[in-house]
Amino acid sequence: MEIEKTRSTIEEHVRDLYHRLEITEPWQIDRFEISRKMNIDLHCSDKGSRAFRIGDWECVILHRGLSEQELHAEFFHELAHICSHTGVQHRMPKYLYDYQEWRAEAFMLHCLAPTFMLLKDGMPRSENEALYLLCERYNICEDHARKRYRMLVS
Repeated sequence: MEIEKTRSTIEEHVRDLYHRLEITEPWQIDRFEISRKMNIDLHCSDKGSRAFRIGDWECVILHRGLSEQELHAEFFHELAHICSHTGVQHRMPKYLYDYQEWRAEAFMLHCLAPTFMLLKDGMPRSENEALYLLCERYNICEDHARKRYRMLVS
C-alpha cells in the first residue's frame, strides 16, 4: 500500500520529537525512556490518567488498572496535553475541551505508529496484514491499529 507522502502538522511534530529523542525504530517507542529524556515525571494512580505542568515541572499520571498496550497509548495521549495544551480543561468551553481531546487522540495514534517509520517499513496491501503489522511491530491494540490504518488510507 502506498502511504500518502504529504505530512500533517501532527506528523511533523511527532517526526521532529522522535528525531530529537533519537527514536528511529518501533522498539524504541518506550514511555519510560521518552519521559526520562523529556524530563517528565511518570507515575501510576488508581484515580485515572492525567497530565499537568506546574512551572517547569511536568508530570504524567497513568491509571494503574490499564493493560500494557493501554498504558502505552494513554501515555501518548497525556503527552499531547503536555506538548500542546495549556489551561485547565474542566474550566474551558466544551468545544475547546473536545478539540483538545481530538488532537490528543490524533497525536497519540501518530506516536504509536509514526508515519516516517511506516514509510520506511512499507505497509502490506491487505487491511488484515497491515493491522497485524501495526499490532505486532508497534505493540498497539487492534482498535488503535485500525484507527491508524484508516488515517493512512483516507
